[in-house]
Parts: sequence; C-alpha cells; structure tokens
Amino acid sequence: EWLMYSIETIDDSWIIKRKYNGLDGQEYIEHHEVDFYWNKVLSIVQINGYPKYPILSKLVKNILIISHGNADVERGFSANTNVLTKDRTLLSEKSINGLRAIYDGVEFLGAGSVHKVQVSTDMIRAVQKSAASYKEELLKMKALTASQQKESELLQPAELEKKKLIEEEQELMIKYKKLQSKHKTAELLIDEGNQRMENSLKNGDFTDIHAAYTLN
Repeated sequence: EWLMYSIETIDDSWIIKRKYNGLDGQEYIEHHEVDFYWNKVLSIVQINGYPKYPILSKLVKNILIISHGNADVERGFSANTNVLTKDRTLLSEKSINGLRAIYDGVEFLGAGSVHKVQVSTDMIRAVQKSAASYKEELLKMKALTASQQKESELLQPAELEKKKLIEEEQELMIKYKKLQSKHKTAELLIDEGNQRMENSLKNGDFTDIHAAYTLN
C-alpha cells in the first residue's frame, strides 16, 4: 500500500490551504492541518467502493494519536513568565491577553525582534482603535464603580437597620430562653410540691404539708 500511495497523484489543495503576501512583500504559504490531508488521502476508494488504503489508514491513525510532546505548552509558560513580571502581578485578564497577543505578534512578524516589525497603516489604525476601546473601557469601569458606590451608600442605612433588628432579635431569643428555663424550673417545683402534699395527706404528716405548700 505504501508503494501505491507513493505514486498516488495528490491534489495540491489537500496540502496548501492558501497563499498570501506578507507585510514584507514576500509570498507565504499556509498549509492544512495534517489530519485534513490524511482524511482526504484515506477517503480514496477503489472501483468497487472499498477503501484503497485500509492498512495505511490504521497505521496513520495510530501515529496521529501519539502525543507530540509539550514543547508548545512549555514555550507558552515561558512567555507568560516573561510577560508577568513582579511589577505586573495585578494585571487584569484582558491586559495579560493583550500583552500575549503583542508578544506573539512580534514573534511572528519580527522573528522575536520589535525593530524588525514593519509598521503599516493597518497596524496604526488597529493601535488607535485599541486605545479608543481602552479609554471607553476605563469610562465604563469608572461609571460602574460610581454606581456601586452610590448603591452601597443607599443600602448602608438599610443594612444598619437590619443589623440592629438582628441584634434585637438575638436579645429577645436570649430572654425567651431564660424565661423558658425559669418556667420549666417552676413546673418542676410545682410538681414536686403537689407530689409531697399528696404523700403528706396520705401519711398525715402536716409538717411536710407546710413544705409542700411553700413549694407551690
């Protein structure tokens, strides 16, 4: 099958996604993902409708699922370390994403060197638009902060009143529990007095009757 594949006529559109001219005037080629290419190749069928490369299909699929390593991830962590310095620990998520976009842009357009990046009219417009969006975002944040502060000031008296009511409720609960405890003690004393009086009447002990009367 590999020999058959090696002499197969492959359409360039399966490999090349598009061609374009860069800012430096040079022509660049953007290729399709490898799975796109192999999907096209392995979709080739014979005259009878059966796949032309059944064994090659299994081989390619097993190779493609093998991990290619974590070099890209490690490079991303390294780039984040360069972006997030000690002076930038309080940056927002949007700011971090913006810095990463600039970092990646310099890597792509200037091979890692800022002075090699060609400044075009579109880039200047993009920066101006970004600055305008940033100012607009700042105004929104200020308005939101002012609104939240005003809302907090309006809610403050209500919160104080709520806190006062909660404290009063807690005090009432404490008093209620104390009254319950006293009531229970009184019931026990009354029950004991009644029992002693009943026993005294049966036994004819008037001294105990006086004690029972005192408990009641």
